[in-house]
Amino acid sequence: MIGRLTVLLVAPLVVASAGFVAAGSGSARAAVDVAAPAGPKVSITSFVAPVSHPKRITAGPDGALWFTNDGNNSIGRISTGGKVTRFRHAGIDRPLGIVAGPDGALWFANEGGDSIGRITTGGIVTLFSDASIRGPQDIAAGPDGALWFTNRDSIGRITTSGTVTNFRNASVRGPWGIAAGPDGALWFTNYRGDSIGRITISGTVTNFRH
Repeated sequence: MIGRLTVLLVAPLVVASAGFVAAGSGSARAAVDVAAPAGPKVSITSFVAPVSHPKRITAGPDGALWFTNDGNNSIGRISTGGKVTRFRHAGIDRPLGIVAGPDGALWFANEGGDSIGRITTGGIVTLFSDASIRGPQDIAAGPDGALWFTNRDSIGRITTSGTVTNFRNASVRGPWGIAAGPDGALWFTNYRGDSIGRITISGTVTNFRH
């Protein structure tokens, strides 16, 4: 069950970057959805914060851009007008890749937390942990409705409900970037394998070196 919390902010609501300024005067109110104690969902939102060592960025379903803020362990949102909002959560640790999911939320690789994160456009964060998730780097929406990510020496798949599958292959060594290809497979950079990898949605891996 989701509750609704109204937070009263006395300071200006927004600090924007890149030459944009969008400050509020006097009091400002912001409504934040917060999950009930049962379950893994928690939402902690900070509205006034800088952009710090951003890593990756993607277009969101709400018309804004969403990015991973590695320098302060948060997820950022920037409107096309330059207004920045930062979302923090105690479990976000060195977030890297981020992508819009088929469920209308943003999904990110939480490298330092050994988990995959999900954040709604309202700021509700869910972190999915599994013994097979180790230092994920990048994440992509797959053609099968799941999210695919590069893991430490493997390729991972997570459904929007949180079920994780890990695909291991001796040729997969330090995979980094990943993207859905036009052929219905996922393609990834195999950093320590000095190759480009391809994995089908059934888990068959092929490596290309030439």
